[in-house]
Amino acid sequence: MKVAFVVFVIGDIYINTFNNIFKKNLVNYCKKYNYELFILNELIKFEINMDRKKFFWQRLLIPNKFKDYDFVISIDSDIFINRNAPPLPLNEIPEGKVAAVNERKYFNNYEWREQIQLKNGWEKTGKDWYALSGENKSYNDHINGGLVIYQPKYHAEKFVDLYEKNISKYMKYHQDDQSFLSSYLIDNDMVYWLDERFNKIWYYWREIFYPNFHTLPNNIKQQYVNNFTSLNYFTHFTSGMDIEFINN
Repeated sequence: MKVAFVVFVIGDIYINTFNNIFKKNLVNYCKKYNYELFILNELIKFEINMDRKKFFWQRLLIPNKFKDYDFVISIDSDIFINRNAPPLPLNEIPEGKVAAVNERKYFNNYEWREQIQLKNGWEKTGKDWYALSGENKSYNDHINGGLVIYQPKYHAEKFVDLYEKNISKYMKYHQDDQSFLSSYLIDNDMVYWLDERFNKIWYYWREIFYPNFHTLPNNIKQQYVNNFTSLNYFTHFTSGMDIEFINN
């Protein structure tokens, strides 16, 4: 089985952060399980007026660029891998499915995430989130695009087509490609939900269990952050939040 891990790391700030904090564990993880690692320092396809939101759509082009592989994992550069993390459950993913973590569920429920949404004055539910992009959905679920597992045999050409047809009218709201990709996968019964430990977002845990985190001494902050990374396989430090407390 040929497996590729692909990560975009573009720009000096992102490259330095990735190299100093995240790269070592990712490299070791790929070596341990015989995955090939590709670090991309430039876009797959040049687009005019490329901004941070529009950039995320480039992830849809990864399956086609690495179409000679059985599985291609798109991973964000701000994900920290536990050195004891198990291999990805690739053999459990049905043919034709795309695997990702359900971002709206935290410990298999929606309510904990919703209380953080309301606290911040954000949309409450996944349905509300889709509505911000003009979509009317009957479900609250959506993927987190930080870790997505593709099968190029089934997805390479399809996702290039989706990219080309939609990049010119990409979402202006904060979810970028995620609402589009989520609704496409769910509506077409193409999603396989991964164990959430393969892409656990630190921010929500922090807000749920340590709402006074910013007032704590640094040694306690470090303890909480590293307890979290030890409990999960892949920890997603969205926007680089609290990465200075990671024990690498």
